[in-house]
Amino acid sequence: MWNRHEAGGAFMKHFRYSAYRADGKWQTGDIEALSPETAFAALRALGLTPIDLDEGRAAQSGQAETSLRKPFFYDPQLIVRTMRMLAILVSRQVPVPDALALTADAETSRAGRKQLQSMSRKVAEGRSLSAAMSEVYGFASPYILSMVSAGENTATLGTVLERVADQLDKDQELKRKIKGALAYPLILIIASIGMLIFISLYMVPALMPLLEQSRDGVPGVIGFMNDMSTFFGDNSLGVLLGLVGAVAGIVFVYKNPGTRGVLEELWFRLPVIGTMLASSETVRFCSSLGLMLSNHVALVRALDISREVARTSYFRKAIESAAPALKEGQSLNQAFAPYGRFPKTFNALARAGSETRALPAALGQIADVQRAILEKQIETAVKLLPPVLTLLVGGFVGTFVLIIVDTIMSLNDAIY
Repeated sequence: MWNRHEAGGAFMKHFRYSAYRADGKWQTGDIEALSPETAFAALRALGLTPIDLDEGRAAQSGQAETSLRKPFFYDPQLIVRTMRMLAILVSRQVPVPDALALTADAETSRAGRKQLQSMSRKVAEGRSLSAAMSEVYGFASPYILSMVSAGENTATLGTVLERVADQLDKDQELKRKIKGALAYPLILIIASIGMLIFISLYMVPALMPLLEQSRDGVPGVIGFMNDMSTFFGDNSLGVLLGLVGAVAGIVFVYKNPGTRGVLEELWFRLPVIGTMLASSETVRFCSSLGLMLSNHVALVRALDISREVARTSYFRKAIESAAPALKEGQSLNQAFAPYGRFPKTFNALARAGSETRALPAALGQIADVQRAILEKQIETAVKLLPPVLTLLVGGFVGTFVLIIVDTIMSLNDAIY
């Protein structure tokens, strides 16, 4: 709702807030400010830790409709380049439309250049940077849009853009390490499958006439591989259709929330992978939430955006259920207490941050600690997986070779 008072030519808004006092007690009240971000800053100046800001149902729904729209296509490298370039130019007092135009000129990808040029035109027409980003479909995530909006409303756009770029860089580096850890095992598995197919389709049929003359008959493993080769050869079209159907089924299972939740639960229960998955989700959640809180986004609103950042249904459900608990006066660690997959460091540091009114810093520390733990886990996986897979593949190939050699030796003894 709009207040009749004016400040510097702009109308003041009326906010209803919920916050923690310095002694940890719950407090609600009203405050007037130009924007949610300035209201947040004013409450922090009063020694309060804002949990929720409400300026009316109509305004809130409109904001959610714009900023929480999840992009269909998202290029993180384009975002990082854009944030870095804009941060440098805006910090040097270059107007945002000109900064966008210069960033577009420096962009190497054709699609990215068109997106940036479109945003430059929109900002030149009077839109804010966050609004222009939201209107270019697929450019930025809800988290980035909220951060840019907070920077605009608190006159710290250059600083915010730099922080977002740093955070995205860390996320991309973590993804690269995970992909690097999985690359060699994946190549080994694909090579093993290819070798198995070659043996089944070419070597086994060629050796069958010889093996059938053995006094011990065809070994069971070789006979099974020959039967599979014959089946695939006689039903190649059906096998191909079956593979297409299997891929479609996997995609359906992955897209369906219910079945995907079951699969995620199985992943979480795996000894090493489950711990890595929980650490990765915690890093993503704490880093995004801490950065939003440090840039004057209210906690409940920041949680709503962080829910979109989560990759698994377990963490999305945990974040979604935390908002009502916080509105009832619980601390952050109490709100997440029913969900045991958050690391112990999260509970301890979140509690300390809530009690000392340093929650953004505490969340950043949690993200740093869990990122270091996750990197150690990745390093351990990189050291253990290749030898284990090599032993498994070598054992299978060695067993096959021994069976062939033993059969040939038996046939040779029978002849001579």
